[in-house]
Amino acid sequence: MTGPERQRGRSALRQIAVPLLGLVILFVGYGVYKTLTPPATLAGAGGQLAACPPRPSCVYSGAGEARHRIAPIRVEGDPDDVWREVATALLQMPHLERMSAEGDYMHAVFVSPIVRYRDDLELKLRSDGEIAVRSASRFGYYDFDVNRERVERLRARVRQAGGSAG
Repeated sequence: MTGPERQRGRSALRQIAVPLLGLVILFVGYGVYKTLTPPATLAGAGGQLAACPPRPSCVYSGAGEARHRIAPIRVEGDPDDVWREVATALLQMPHLERMSAEGDYMHAVFVSPIVRYRDDLELKLRSDGEIAVRSASRFGYYDFDVNRERVERLRARVRQAGGSAG
């Protein structure tokens, strides 16, 4: 290969690599933005939990479709006592970044250990004593059932703590 041929090869490689690198940087930047920005769908103390988006990285006790559906946490006994047990159980769960509670609503943010993606877990104590649950990834399509497993671990912790959560 002669000098000019080698130079043309490098030039062609640059023409492909530079735009590709730009796309990768844009995608990573968008991912960082999405995972650091709380979603607009958070319910808050007065609202209802939002439906899951079409992607499979969300579970919700009010979902109609099977891939998103998860059972609410059923409460037997004093709902206020179980609500306190839920808060205590949440505080003991791994990868919890922060948690807030206001009245009948709790919101917790969990961070994945390696990539640092954030997931939002919302709980709403309903008047019938059940706790509605929604857990969703902020970014990404698949979550490999991390959100479903988190809700089931919370349910098990509340049960172990003496709460009669089903």
